[in-house]
Amino acid sequence: MTANAMLKRTLYRVTVLSPVHVGAGQELTAHDVALFEGQLWRFDVDRVVERLAGDRRLTDRYATEGAAALSAWPPEVRRACARYVHPWGPGEAPPRVRAHIADLLGRPYVPGSSLKGALRTALLRQAIERADEHVRAGYRKTVPSGGKPQGAGQSLERAVLGRDPNHDVLRALRVEDGSPVPVNRLRVAEIKVAVREPNGSLTWFVRPRQHVDEPDKATSIWAEAIIPRTTFTVGITLDEYLVRGSTLTGEAAPGNPPEELGFRARRHVLARWALACRRDAYQVAKGEYEWAKACGFKKLANFYAWLSREINRCPAGAFLLCVGWGTGWRAKSVAEALGKELVAQIRRSFRLGKGPIFPKTRRIVFEQGEPALPLGWLRLEPVDPSEEPGASPEKTHAERT
Repeated sequence: MTANAMLKRTLYRVTVLSPVHVGAGQELTAHDVALFEGQLWRFDVDRVVERLAGDRRLTDRYATEGAAALSAWPPEVRRACARYVHPWGPGEAPPRVRAHIADLLGRPYVPGSSLKGALRTALLRQAIERADEHVRAGYRKTVPSGGKPQGAGQSLERAVLGRDPNHDVLRALRVEDGSPVPVNRLRVAEIKVAVREPNGSLTWFVRPRQHVDEPDKATSIWAEAIIPRTTFTVGITLDEYLVRGSTLTGEAAPGNPPEELGFRARRHVLARWALACRRDAYQVAKGEYEWAKACGFKKLANFYAWLSREINRCPAGAFLLCVGWGTGWRAKSVAEALGKELVAQIRRSFRLGKGPIFPKTRRIVFEQGEPALPLGWLRLEPVDPSEEPGASPEKTHAERT
């Protein structure tokens, strides 16, 4: 028996629908970015330092002034040290920018862990919603009434998916890192936090306990993001041996993993999993549409209306995910699947705000000074085997027969 007989790998073409940011764990500062003649330049600091070797005076200026000191270089020298150069409209260069994760060659990508996390949340939420009320009542009892909010969902995850990582049914679903995208598909996005106050009014976040009525007075968060209409690929593999105890061709496999690991009772989580993700995306989009409409955000509401239509038009096997930083409580939490009473209990236990509106904040991407887009939406469509890199007519024919 070969590994290929047990593993079903599908290559997906991923299309970015709204700006996606997955943090690299660092912030870019004035030594990384500068504004020259209406263009934002992001520099590779290692290249800059190498180029500065021997120029003591400019090195001192770079240390104190940052990348703005590189105006002394001709444009072609600056460009040789730059990762990207983009038109810039918001005015001054941003003081700090959240960096997007990149590979060793500096190419941005979406990690498999981020994609798997979004898949995990969607499938967990759908498994809870599909359970009967008796089972859901048991799930509610796993949610703690205190402690740290970061670990509040662990007992629920274990109850639905398995008691530990070795017995977690989603162990059978393996997600690779997305293929890297060209660095020119990155832009520095301006993001602001909108707040629905308990009385229903709209304000904008400046700092904790300080909100303002006008968005132009709010605090801007700057982040590198992969822009819409960017495409890349990712492989997702389903281990049929772990889930069903047989190969793709129906051969019996040694041992009985579904029983030994407890997957037989949980394999419904992976049944038609792409369709479950699609349904989940529709529910999230519907809730976010209502929020945007209530706030009077026309562009944002139009995006979610369009997104809902895109979900309904998805071909077989395709689905949407909301991935990365800034996607919000609704995309990251499964509490709503357990009912309004549990959400209210969680809010009381972990002091998640007061009033009837929850969640009350959203991170929104601004374009030309207006709230325009949410963060993180991707569409994944299976690639026809004949279109996969390296595919040959003979191989494709064999796979189809």
